Parts: sequence; C-alpha cells; structure tokens
Amino acid sequence: MAEESTRRSVCLSDLSHTLSGLLDVRTGLHRLLAMVVPRLAAGATVALVDEQLQLRQVARLGRAGEAVVDLVPSELSPIDQERLRRAMRPLPVVAVEAQLLAYPLRDGERVLGALLLHGDPTALGAGVLDEIASRAAIAFSAAQLHQSLQEEIIERRRAEARLEEANKRKDEFLAMLSHELRNPLAPIGNAVEVIRRLGGHDPKLIWATDVTDRQVRQLTRLVDELLDVARISQGKIVLQTVPTDIAALLVQCVELQRPLLARRRQTLTQALPPVPVWAQADPARLQQVINNLLSNANKYTPDGGRIHVAVTVERDHAVLSVADDGIGIEAELLPRIFDLFEQGQRSLDRSQGGLGVGLTLVQRLVRLHDGRVEARSAGPGQGAEFSVHLPCLPALAVPPSADRAQAQGMAKVPRRVLLVEDNADVAETTAAMLQMAGHTLRWARDGEQALTMAEEFAPEIVLLDIGLPRLDGYQVARRLRQLPQTRRAWLVALTGYGMPGDRLRGQDAGFDQHLLKPVDPSTLMSLIEDWTPAREEEAPAEEPPPARATLYTFRRP
Repeated sequence: MAEESTRRSVCLSDLSHTLSGLLDVRTGLHRLLAMVVPRLAAGATVALVDEQLQLRQVARLGRAGEAVVDLVPSELSPIDQERLRRAMRPLPVVAVEAQLLAYPLRDGERVLGALLLHGDPTALGAGVLDEIASRAAIAFSAAQLHQSLQEEIIERRRAEARLEEANKRKDEFLAMLSHELRNPLAPIGNAVEVIRRLGGHDPKLIWATDVTDRQVRQLTRLVDELLDVARISQGKIVLQTVPTDIAALLVQCVELQRPLLARRRQTLTQALPPVPVWAQADPARLQQVINNLLSNANKYTPDGGRIHVAVTVERDHAVLSVADDGIGIEAELLPRIFDLFEQGQRSLDRSQGGLGVGLTLVQRLVRLHDGRVEARSAGPGQGAEFSVHLPCLPALAVPPSADRAQAQGMAKVPRRVLLVEDNADVAETTAAMLQMAGHTLRWARDGEQALTMAEEFAPEIVLLDIGLPRLDGYQVARRLRQLPQTRRAWLVALTGYGMPGDRLRGQDAGFDQHLLKPVDPSTLMSLIEDWTPAREEEAPAEEPPPARATLYTFRRP
C-alpha cells in the first residue's frame, strides 16, 4: 500500500510538473496523453469542446512509443463521437463499454471535454483518474484563457491598424472635402462683394445681397467648425497665444452679433469690469469660443428675449459668462451637452439649424487654453448659462498689440497683383473686386502661364491657388522665389486645402500667407491694403542691382 501510494504521488507530481505553466492547448493535449499512456491505460483519447459542447480539438495515442495523432472532429466515427458525448454527462467515472473507461474534464460547473482510456486500466489508473482529470481540466482552462487573450490582443492590434488606416483616409477625405466645399463658396462671396461695391439703392437688391452674404458666411462657418473639431481631436491645432484682454474681445464679438440680435429684437446687456482682464490666449480661437456661445444664445432664445454677458475675476481666473432666458436645457441632456453632434429636442422644421458641433468646439478650444467651460440650466423654458474659466495674467499697463496696430499703416496703395487660379468663377470675381479697389491685376490660369506673366509683369503680390493643372501651387511658388522679378514678392496661398500639413508644405515652398477659401473679401482687401514693403539694404557696388529694390516684411501664420 505504501509503494502504491508512492507511485500515485509520483504520477500526480509528474503530471503537475508537465502541465504547469501550460500556454498552448495542443501541447497540453499531447503532454497529457504521454503521461496517461502506458501508466494508466494501453491507449487514450482526449477531446475538448466549446461553450456549445461541440467538439473542437481531439488527440489520440494508440500505444506507448507511437506518435500522438491530432484528429479533426469530423474524422471521428459516429461511435467515438457518441462515446465522448456519453463521457461528458454529469456522472462520475463510467465504463462506456468493455475495456473503455471515460471521465469528463470539468473546471467547476464548466465542461471542457472528456478523457477516454482504452483497454483495461492499471490499478494505478483506477485510483488516480479523478485527480488527474481535475488537474488536467484546470490546466486546459488556464491555457484556453491565455489563448483567448492572445487572440483578443491580435484582433485588437488588427482593429487598431484598421482604425489608423481609417483615420488616415478620414484626414484625406477632410482635406478633399474642405477643398471641394470652399471652392464654390469663394466665387459666391466675391460676387456678393462686387454687387455691393457696384452700388445701387434698390431695397430688394440690398436685401438679396445681404441674404446671400449671410448664407455664405453660415456655410463657411459650418465647414470650418467640422474641420476644427477633427483637427483638435487629432492634436493638430497649435495655439498662437498672446496677452489678450478678455473684456475687449467680448465687446468686439458682441458688435459682430448685433445684426442677428436686432433681427430677432433681442436685448443684450453687459457687465464688464472697469479695468482690462488679461489672459494668455489665442485671440482668433477665443473669438471662435465667444461667437459660438453668443450664436447659441441667439439661436435658442425666442424673439424679444434677453441675453446677458459678463466678465468677472474669480480666484485668479477670468470668468466669461453668457446667459439667456431661452428654451433652457433638459436635465438628462445637460451632462452631455458638449458631446459631438449632441442637441436637444428639435422641431421637424429645424428652425434652430446647426450640426451640434459648436459647443463641442467651444469645450475643446477652452481646454487647449488650460481652462474649462460649464453649462447650467434650471430646465426647459428656464434659460441657460455658459461660463468659460481661463487662467488670468497680472494686470498690464498697455495692451501689447495697441502700438503695433497703430503703427500699421491703413493707407490704400494700388498694388500690382498676379492672380493664379484655374477656376474661372473664382478668378473673375476676385479680379473684379481687386480692380474695383484700384489694384492692377493679371490673371493666369495655370502655373506655366503664371511664371511667364511674372517675368513680364513683376507683381508685388501673387495670389496663388494650390490645386493647379500641370504645375501645382507649391512648384510654382518655388520657381517664383528663383525669379529676380518675384524673389521678394508677397506670395499668398489662396486655397481650399487647409490641413496643418498643407500649411507646412506652403511655408517650405516659400508662401508668406495661407488663406482658406472662401476668403472674406474685406479680409483680403485689408491684408493687401495694410501690407507695406520695407526698404532693402543697399547691395554691394560690385553686384548688379536687383530687379526690384524692395524687401517685403510679413508675419507668417
């Protein structure tokens, strides 16, 4: 009895050692069979099943010295399949038939498979079968778990690769979308400006011009918001921060919103501090934040409603708030009001409009400024309040940009402008607008024509599209920088491609400015009129003088 007990202990110890750290199920099947034959029986079969108790893996060892055979479940005879099914029933060890002993492999209540012993089992086999089956089941369960985790890791990596590819394609699509949407908007905006400059006092003409202008600006804003949200999500927006007076910026934004407020007879009140409130911010992006909040209040406040804006300082933070007495926010919507494309209940006519992007853009831009934005509402019909919290700067004696703004000349000086544009509508409307302002203009339809014109015309300013036939805008810009007539010209990219990579390529090619279509006509006119060249230092006497003795200074975007 002592010797038999020792043999059993050695057998179980060998089994535990063999199956310990098992990571591969197939290897575990082979090891188990090698341990069982011939110690427990002359031959053996082990099978594993899935969660639906369907056979998944089967291995067999006929006798000692032979190789283990992996079987496809369909290769088993109907008799063997019936034997395995009977072995996995919730019974103790059973003799399926003469010289065939079966035992289920269980891990708790879960059935993993079955072990069949062929021939008369040894005395040792009858005594330790229960413990062997239990330990083998635990080892197989751990191996299956590890295998499942490995398969899940592999699938996740594949999913990540698919997501990266989809993200790349999305970026390409956004670049194409922005170009295709901006191209038709540009000539419409230019045409509206031409109509406005031509004059005419017909009220219907003025009304139609204003309506068209508003709709073009609305479409442009929607396109920009969609692209901005995508860029921020990808970390592709870099703030150009300077000390900014929050209160002064709010006043500017309110003035821009006055026509919308007047149209709906809404009253706007302000509570501003007596001194400037400074924050380190990107004025253009912060203006986006304020305009979106004001537009949101205007949109969801009924005609004749009230809007209140204020700027205060709380614990070294500037707090800008926009409150209204409009339709309010439902309690269940309030926690996710800043989610992308999230909106409250909308009427079928969608009278408020919008894509549910504005507040998402507000939140993400504020976070880029190390601030936070909060929304409060007492419920439907109780109005809403949005507050932006930004870190404050110490008080400054003089606004940092005041001297520079005064130093920049506002005089209107006629310039020689070369417009390179293959879209006839964009070119004709832009040319008409610039010529009406008194500038001398030439129009080239492709890159090669632009280079020829540049040698003859020697333009001071080149408005250059990127997507040109034959030679693209980047190639044209590089070659213009090599011509003596345009080596120091002011090169402005006028394009629908606005991804960060497009701007970097433009800088590398020699562009001084990157403007997205549709360019606001007044912005373009102001840029041209405000731009002034600085005198170039005199060239050495032994060198021939350059074709144009001016060097233009500029502020890169």
